[in-house]
Amino acid sequence: MAQPFSALCGAGVISAEPCPRELGREIPAPRRRIVLAACVLAPSMAFIDSSVLTAALPSLRAAFGADFGTVQWVGVGSGFARQGWPLARAGASDSGR
Repeated sequence: MAQPFSALCGAGVISAEPCPRELGREIPAPRRRIVLAACVLAPSMAFIDSSVLTAALPSLRAAFGADFGTVQWVGVGSGFARQGWPLARAGASDSGR
């Protein structure tokens, strides 16, 4: 079976830089721990945010006198802002727009 990327690498189309460790630019351990903590906490915050919104929907419905369908759009809009918008932007950046 032919290697699909060997021609691109040989032609110089795909280029990669050497490992930062080889260049002496390795990220210090304390900073790596901060990045790891941020990567773990970010999804946790999104989960907490959606849980708080779900718990608050009945109170919002009562406070604004809205029907169920109207309040449901609050959850849909929040979900889109939290998940859909970053995905849409990532897709637009991948396509070169």
